[in-house]
Amino acid sequence: MRKAIGIGGLAALAIAVMFVTMTVPIVGADPTYDVTVDLIAGQNTDVGYVHVWWDEDYFYVDIVIDAEGWTLTDSHVAMSVDEDPDDGICDLGGIPQTKKGSPVPGHFPYEPVSEDASGASYKISFDNIGYGDNVETFEFGEEICMAVHAVVEKGSGDSYQQQTAWGEGKPFNKSWAMYFCFEPSDVKRVKLPSSVTAKITHYGGTYDCDSVDYYWKVEVTAGGSGNMPNSGTGEYYLGWCIDKTIGINSGSQTFNVYAYYDSSMPSDEWTNPWGKINWILNNKGDYTGTEIQHVIWNLCGEWGYSSLTTREKALADAANTHGDFVPKIGDWMAVVLQNGSAQSIFIEVDP
Repeated sequence: MRKAIGIGGLAALAIAVMFVTMTVPIVGADPTYDVTVDLIAGQNTDVGYVHVWWDEDYFYVDIVIDAEGWTLTDSHVAMSVDEDPDDGICDLGGIPQTKKGSPVPGHFPYEPVSEDASGASYKISFDNIGYGDNVETFEFGEEICMAVHAVVEKGSGDSYQQQTAWGEGKPFNKSWAMYFCFEPSDVKRVKLPSSVTAKITHYGGTYDCDSVDYYWKVEVTAGGSGNMPNSGTGEYYLGWCIDKTIGINSGSQTFNVYAYYDSSMPSDEWTNPWGKINWILNNKGDYTGTEIQHVIWNLCGEWGYSSLTTREKALADAANTHGDFVPKIGDWMAVVLQNGSAQSIFIEVDP
């Protein structure tokens, strides 16, 4: 929430996104909520995948074999905490390695909670990341580097083959063995009310909102809670239109509340390109409220690209290259306000 300020005054938002698939995660990538990488056997055979997800206390690692004829015979997992994900250097100190930097799967510290021919599952405490003297406690905002090793086999007799497999990512030193890195985000734990009463105020005029940084000023007067509290004196949420052709009146109204990643919102809003929209909320630069609103309408299919100005087209083009944007703590998050027959709008929330 913020007090009235001019364009360019960004507040902090957090957004939670849905499932994010990464085939080759890289150091310093945007925060994610789930990670999936291919499981590569013998350097070039895709035999399955590794799915990593988490809650407030544990990482969960699922190794899944889904290639025809292949089965799992063994698996190993190791993890390391990188406290500075922005320095471009992977901290692999928590992964057992030889002096020359080759991983040693036999020393990987975690035991599967289940394992059979089709795959394996692991549950790893945030307080137990690493091995030996290199065990650390993971905290959100840090990066995780993970190595997932498996032994897989196929066929029998003369056609029998056994291969080493790794979760796809970056190679260890002088080896095709691989690790992958990701920055887990906890913003999916944002707490929102199910409904609120809010007073919405249009900035006034037609589309001349150059002097302000919103299309709707939204004051939550009742029902606010968690990361979306009631507005204090002089405070409001920045609001934007989703539907250009459906009207909504200024004044006090009751709204259902949905985080942009909430699939239970009305289907016509759920299909909007929220990754692109949230990228815009976090990269407004010196664009005016009018320009931002026009681009949001364009992204939602409510405003033709040819009707955008040159500046607006540049913003739309940039947003279209960031459709998978996943904000982290400190970013803005779009929250949809919907009240049935009237236009749905969305606000920027600061968790």
